[in-house]
Amino acid sequence: MTKLDLSYANKGLKIKSVAIHDGKFHADDVFAAMLIRAIYPGVEVVRSREDAVLDECDIVIDVGLKYNFEDLRFDHHQVGKAGHRENGIEYSGFGLIWRHWGMDICKGNQDLYDDIDRKLVQPVDANDNSQALYGEPNYKGVHNFNLDDIMSSAMNPTLSEAGQEDERFVEAMDLVEIIFARL
Repeated sequence: MTKLDLSYANKGLKIKSVAIHDGKFHADDVFAAMLIRAIYPGVEVVRSREDAVLDECDIVIDVGLKYNFEDLRFDHHQVGKAGHRENGIEYSGFGLIWRHWGMDICKGNQDLYDDIDRKLVQPVDANDNSQALYGEPNYKGVHNFNLDDIMSSAMNPTLSEAGQEDERFVEAMDLVEIIFARL
């Protein structure tokens, strides 16, 4: 597969590194990192929670307890969170990146932006913020296997892969890049 190239959406910023929290990952941080990697080809993806490391990175997503576009900080875990849409769905790291780069990615096509936001971004955001989109399951013990389940259950390292978190994260970004490109 050819790498997704969204560099036309780079807003003229010189971005060399993006920080995402280390440890277990979810769909929101994987999609957000994938978008930044596609917008800024060659960007280094750094996985850490250490303030000194975060301060050295150009963009920080889903860690650091701060949301401020001017500082390129896109976390939603702080007190008061990072806002929500008119329908009440709160932003996750992915939604915040989409909020600021999505229209550029869609080359100004509002219908495409809205379609991707509705089908992909809002469900990922809602799931990451524990906002249920569906009611109780019809069958006891059976539930929908969604994108976050894929990230949490299938893409994070198994017990025998301890220490391979960064490698699995890159594999997860490659997978969601295919999904995003198809949309």
